[in-house]
Amino acid sequence: MTKYDDSSIERRKVPRTRTMYLVKQLEMAIRGKIERATRNVGLTVPQYIALTILQRNPGISSAQLARGTFVSAQAANELVNALEAKGFINRAPSPKHAKVLEIRLSNKGSSVLDSCEIEIDEIEEQMLSEVSESEVLDFRQTLRACITAMSKPAAD
Repeated sequence: MTKYDDSSIERRKVPRTRTMYLVKQLEMAIRGKIERATRNVGLTVPQYIALTILQRNPGISSAQLARGTFVSAQAANELVNALEAKGFINRAPSPKHAKVLEIRLSNKGSSVLDSCEIEIDEIEEQMLSEVSESEVLDFRQTLRACITAMSKPAAD
């Protein structure tokens, strides 16, 4: 038994639902709604995520963007090329590293991102509609703790 079992093995007729499964169900429900919201403005979900990362971190490299969007360097390069072709980002050489191109949102990219945010806010409000404000704060703290725990190397 793990420390999160809600009943003994003998008493259980139906196995408990794994927390990981619940997290995945939530992610899938959210993703479908976000896909519809971003499609309305001509973005994919990864493109939307990339633009939000660039909004918070202007001037990052393609490699940094890859890590932030959870994609390979090759996929990030394709993502950056598509965003640049749409006029949503600009790339320029880094003043610190000649071989690094810094990526920034263009005015068009900021505008399209702003147009998504109302729908994205509504999606988050719906997701949290049955949760109190203090539970939301606890939930965010718990998720961050889980992310930190999963970022550590596994024990042998």
